[in-house]
Amino acid sequence: MNSSPSTLACDTLDERSTREPANGTPLGLFRAHLDRDPHAPAVRDDRGNSLSRRQLWDLATDIGRELSDHGLVAGDVAVLCLPNWTEWMAAYLAVVRAGLIPGTLPVTTDPKSIAYTANLVGARAVVLPRAHRGRDFVAESDSLAAELGRFVHVLLIDGDHENRTWRTFDGPPARIPDYPAGTAHILFSSSTTGKSKAIAHSDASLSAYNRSVIDRYSVTGERPIFMPSPLGHSTGFWHGARMSMMTGATLILQDAWNARQALELVDRYGCEITVAATPFLKDVVDAEWNADAPKLNGMRVFLCGGAPVAPSLIASAQKQMPGTRIAAIWAMSEGGATSSLPDDTVELVARTCGRTMPGVELETITTGGELAPRGTDGEIVMHTVAVPRIHRAERDVSRILHGGRLVPDR
Repeated sequence: MNSSPSTLACDTLDERSTREPANGTPLGLFRAHLDRDPHAPAVRDDRGNSLSRRQLWDLATDIGRELSDHGLVAGDVAVLCLPNWTEWMAAYLAVVRAGLIPGTLPVTTDPKSIAYTANLVGARAVVLPRAHRGRDFVAESDSLAAELGRFVHVLLIDGDHENRTWRTFDGPPARIPDYPAGTAHILFSSSTTGKSKAIAHSDASLSAYNRSVIDRYSVTGERPIFMPSPLGHSTGFWHGARMSMMTGATLILQDAWNARQALELVDRYGCEITVAATPFLKDVVDAEWNADAPKLNGMRVFLCGGAPVAPSLIASAQKQMPGTRIAAIWAMSEGGATSSLPDDTVELVARTCGRTMPGVELETITTGGELAPRGTDGEIVMHTVAVPRIHRAERDVSRILHGGRLVPDR
């Protein structure tokens, strides 16, 4: 059965997105890093696999050739649902180079939900691992195709940099939503309060958030980025995949969260920054660590999102990780919103989600649609330089603004 896509949650995209210089995109910037030093490591994962920039480019070329051989053309949508493997970056790079529009999901997404989002965005291809954490995605692709009830290509990646299998399921063609000009990527909202919504982004809207974090925290790319969050989630995608391509930093991936292993990976590769949910920091604080160097030695910034960071947790973290700045960050799939400033006090980090990013206007509105007075609850509205229309989201979530800082409900 061919399901009709729901309303696509996307705003009119900034016209600059259609004329942004190619070298200003992650792809263009990665090409420049590749030309400058093709042998530098681009990505490593916790299985011990690694790809240099040249190897990543070549593997993406192979996958891109297969995309073309299967009739996928620029403007088609491909849903990527892969683990935090080196192959994630290769598949993503292949899709972007081919001019396809990637939509990204965490690998933990179940087949029915993958099918729902694939139909929502009219995906002509879905990219999956062959197997992962006991799941047989070959068998699951049958369930996925049955749920879709229409034509789709499924690419199954073994995870060894060599072997891939294509499966094609016949049926009526996908129903394609009317995307805004300049659509470069589709993120999916959290489905905790209902079915996922799709958010169409331009390169400009994505880069606005990336640049804010890169500039606010002086990320140079000289040292690696550590990413334990799924690359298929907005956190991993923005602050892992895209930030590494833009800055030239090596991306260190962890697929299955384990605090002790995370500490070892950061120590081994000298990672400079990470962005992860607050419980990750709590696990790191609670983990045993018997090395001579302190925990997260060399990591300048640990940005926490998703939940407030308790003052006691910050105190414990700073005691165990004296060289690491603990900071707060808050965003939606629609765009980046706020983060701590590098010199914020512990009190500000613990009690607020920081200040708005440059170019972001963030307010709350009343149930009647009027701007709410500062210091009162309301529904969030956000306007950024790259998404010119205010986007309403998270109807049941209240936040309070105090002096330009976002204060989470407690």
